[in-house]
Amino acid sequence: PIVDLLNNSDGKKIIGIFENLHWHRYSRNYRRFFVEGVTQLALTFSHITFLVKTHPSGCWLNSHEGKVLANIHNLILVKPDMAEWTNFSVNQIFPILRGVISTPSSVVVDAARYGLPVALVAETLNIKRYSPLFSINEYNDWAGYVRMLENDASVKELKLKSAQFLERAIVPGDSAALIIDDVSAYL
Repeated sequence: PIVDLLNNSDGKKIIGIFENLHWHRYSRNYRRFFVEGVTQLALTFSHITFLVKTHPSGCWLNSHEGKVLANIHNLILVKPDMAEWTNFSVNQIFPILRGVISTPSSVVVDAARYGLPVALVAETLNIKRYSPLFSINEYNDWAGYVRMLENDASVKELKLKSAQFLERAIVPGDSAALIIDDVSAYL
């Protein structure tokens, strides 16, 4: 099962969905929007596998809404305590993904650095710092993003947006030296 999935031997499309550690910072409406969006995606796109990776420290989705998601046939809810997943890092999962959907988190940077199309679940959050990534603000955006992932020209456009995001978000150079220079400027 996991080996087959990671080998992607059956040619299925797999979309990664990543949840964040800081669920307590989000409103009840945002959390509901996230769970309902993931649920509707899986039910609408039954030919696609959705791999939902919970944050290993937070596990909000595991304890609050995991029971709802666990009953959907094309949705795999990866929990940190699942022995078969303990040896697989996010970097080992990226190669099998067609795209990524995430809450605001460092996984957005990691996925973009890997060259994947990335969508950010925004709903009412201010996500200007994640521009120009695809933004999921309403329920139609969830399906719109997945439809784009089914079109190679749209995937190319989304990957370009990921690259543009990285150009804005990452300062080139030796990060340790840059931090020391920055701190030294204030001394």
